[in-house]
Amino acid sequence: MLIPGRESGGHLYASPRNRAKDQPAQLMIGHCDTVWPIGTLQSMPLQSESDTLHGPGIYDMKAGLVEIIYALKAIDSLGLKPSVAPLCFVNSDEEIGSRESTHYVRALAQRVNRCMVLEPSLGHSGKIKTARKGVGRFTVTVEGKAAHAGLDPGAGASAILELSHVIQKLFLLNDPAHGTSVNVGVIVHLLSQMGLNVVGAKLTGAARYRDMLSFKDAGASAIYDFVDAGLPSSAVDEDLYREALPYLLSLIANDKPDVVVAEAGASPLEPYNGSIAKEMIR
Repeated sequence: MLIPGRESGGHLYASPRNRAKDQPAQLMIGHCDTVWPIGTLQSMPLQSESDTLHGPGIYDMKAGLVEIIYALKAIDSLGLKPSVAPLCFVNSDEEIGSRESTHYVRALAQRVNRCMVLEPSLGHSGKIKTARKGVGRFTVTVEGKAAHAGLDPGAGASAILELSHVIQKLFLLNDPAHGTSVNVGVIVHLLSQMGLNVVGAKLTGAARYRDMLSFKDAGASAIYDFVDAGLPSSAVDEDLYREALPYLLSLIANDKPDVVVAEAGASPLEPYNGSIAKEMIR
């Protein structure tokens, strides 16, 4: 069944025709969108060589969709009747935060006994990820007290000064060793209001366009990440990342920003090369 999308390409849902009402169910989730921008096929065309398919989005997560399809085909060809009914849901807005499809995912998750997200594992070991980092968004509002700067400056209270203290305390919450990362985006909005050319950049991490949209929503004049340097993720070989980062930095420099707000985090679970990024931009 195709579920139309308002601002996305829609979503696909499939379930067995003859499923018993009391039969346990397993939900298999994947997404068909990718982080690569429109026009990428001109420089990175879809190619099939032997048994390998090359092109944008093949790893994340066309490979996972192939796993779902062929697992179901194998069950059918062997004439097996699994005790747990397989339900499939494929959305087309995952990279921008699943804003339309979240409602469907939550509704389906409440009706099944277990769920598997068929994102391909990192590296050749094929390890299953049993947990991922969660995301929370919070708004901190600071109010100051106006006063005449020349006649009675002591009667005022600077909201900007207080906000600077809040920002420093929030950044102290970063703990890469335990996978905790905190990013303050409000500063982008304030600097933009001051008339400064602010560029947002994601130097490391997994390619999630929702992270870039948060920069744009806060008022950044331009946004960049490692995808612009040809990397679907920064979890690549260190030499490959070192080779790609200078090009990304040159793109940022070409915009002649007054301020660059950059994310260069790390994770104990995946080698995002955060330490390399910090080393190269110093």
